[in-house]
Amino acid sequence: MKLKSLFFSLFFSLLVFSAGSAEALKIKFAVLAPEGSSWMVIMNKMDAEIRKRTNNKVKFQIFAGGKQGDESVVLQKIKIGSIHAAGFTGIGMGKILPEVRLLEVPMLARNYEEVDYLVENLQSHYEKKFEEKGFILVGWAETGLVRFFSAEKVQTIDEFKKVKMWAWKDDPLAGEFLKEIGLKPVFIPITDVLIQLETGMINSYYAPPLGAIALQWYPKSRYIGNTPITDSLGSILISKKKWNKMTPEQQKIVKEVMSKGCRELVQQVRKDNKKALEILEQSGIQTVEYPQETLDVFEAASMKLRQEMAGKMYSKELLERAEKLLEEFRAKKK
Repeated sequence: MKLKSLFFSLFFSLLVFSAGSAEALKIKFAVLAPEGSSWMVIMNKMDAEIRKRTNNKVKFQIFAGGKQGDESVVLQKIKIGSIHAAGFTGIGMGKILPEVRLLEVPMLARNYEEVDYLVENLQSHYEKKFEEKGFILVGWAETGLVRFFSAEKVQTIDEFKKVKMWAWKDDPLAGEFLKEIGLKPVFIPITDVLIQLETGMINSYYAPPLGAIALQWYPKSRYIGNTPITDSLGSILISKKKWNKMTPEQQKIVKEVMSKGCRELVQQVRKDNKKALEILEQSGIQTVEYPQETLDVFEAASMKLRQEMAGKMYSKELLERAEKLLEEFRAKKK
């Protein structure tokens, strides 16, 4: 009896030792945002909280500033398991789940309140769809409301047609919208924009104010439009394979911390964009107010584009759902 008791005591001790000495689950995380940015400040804060709440059983190894390559490269690395999670822009998210780009259709959502309402009401839909693609959506992010920047004053559609407008090579939405309003966009990678602004190959572009400053594009601009064209969304996605290696309790902690952190990040980025606008004004960049005729063309182009993309990028049903949500929200605001 004593031997039996001793055996179970030793066995239990081994189990406790084994559990206590288990190697921490390391999540390799890639993001384009540079060190020192709001992204990284909050990402490091989230990592510290997750380590604390999981007793160092889950931790992130963060690769900032695009050290793991652009989003296409990062996606390939996630597929082979050398990277497990990443912060994505709408372009990167769209490579995984094209229908998420509905949220970035130009002129669909007009301001942050409308963006938030759409995201909140379509959250469960996108969580399910990303999981079907092998990813866990743990939080939304953004770089801010996008506006047109130009070297010359541009207000009318005829004036827009004369500019050499950049379009992101990997972004069908932006390119098609620009074509719809009569432009002939110059498709180049985002990494080449600064060079081509300097050479004169392009003289106009679209970006959030914060992005124009961070990427150092703004010295080549003299004007910024007063009307946002879209909101540049993003997210944090974790590989489902890596997610499934966590315990249910660890998953709960990670989702809770990162969802909260992403909400904080969104609010901080919005504050940063407000400050960025002030900096742009101080640098001499003037705000251009578009006449109603120009806005009407933008709106008509958006209506046509969103219908053309239905059945290609997203379903007609999802588009109708988003439009209905916005109608309901705008009715409440009247």
